[in-house]
Amino acid sequence: MRNFKHILLICTFLGIPTAYATDSTLEKQWSDELVKTTDEGEIAWLDIKGGKFLSLYREDTTGTLQGAAIILHSLGAHPNWPDVIAPVRNLLPTYGWATLSMQMPVMPMGEPLAQHVSLFDEMPERIQAAVGYLQAKGINNIVLIGYGLGAAMGASFLATNEASGIKAFVGISLVAYEGVDDRMYSPTSLEKIKLPILDIYGGRDLDNVILTSKTRANAARKAVIAVSQQQELTPFKQSATAQAAFTKRSGFIAYRQFEIPGADHSFRGFEDLLGKRIIGWLKQHAGGITVAKPADEAKNQSE
Repeated sequence: MRNFKHILLICTFLGIPTAYATDSTLEKQWSDELVKTTDEGEIAWLDIKGGKFLSLYREDTTGTLQGAAIILHSLGAHPNWPDVIAPVRNLLPTYGWATLSMQMPVMPMGEPLAQHVSLFDEMPERIQAAVGYLQAKGINNIVLIGYGLGAAMGASFLATNEASGIKAFVGISLVAYEGVDDRMYSPTSLEKIKLPILDIYGGRDLDNVILTSKTRANAARKAVIAVSQQQELTPFKQSATAQAAFTKRSGFIAYRQFEIPGADHSFRGFEDLLGKRIIGWLKQHAGGITVAKPADEAKNQSE
């Protein structure tokens, strides 16, 4: 009974319903640390049913906002994780992309993969809350960037939510766990995603990521063929670079798989190259539109 009351108290503090599978103790640990160590202006509490969760928002610093990227961390981590997440969320605003790095539902890293399956049930609500948060700011050119298990979660979300409002997907070290749950096997999701995709990984990445790279590429090409045959052009018209992504002659060409030689799963020492590859790809497949900020819109209407 004492342990139940302790869990209930933590969930009430975070606003997370006790029926959720996320480790509320770990989430509280991360949120306490981030609130103390992160600029107050970046803290964003997003609402979900019966509660809230922590995210970190960084505004575009160029004055010419291109859009925003929702960023999903990997196993047992937080929205400012030093490997991949912090470098990407801090770099993109200097190139015109605001970032919203989310606290995903988590379990300790030592837990078996099967224990993480239930987190996929909670993930869609959080991503939808993030999309709503950005749209409320007047930002509609939204991309999704996931890392590790977060990339698998992002792919799973996009495979079943075509009308999510997200325009493109970047999977960093996209894992593919077979035999656990279909949602954890990324090729299954990639077959269904009708958006521009960047699949980027390190040459010394996890065996799981490297060994399934061809399988992921083949799965994405199946989606290409399906789109080409069915002429399902509507999702592509939402992209800022729809014509570049689709042609009658070659079909959907916006899937790109890119290896960074020498980089391991953490991408330490390769952060700049990782960031530049993502920025270059976004410019080609999701950029090209300067998004007016709310203040700018009001000014334009008054003139």
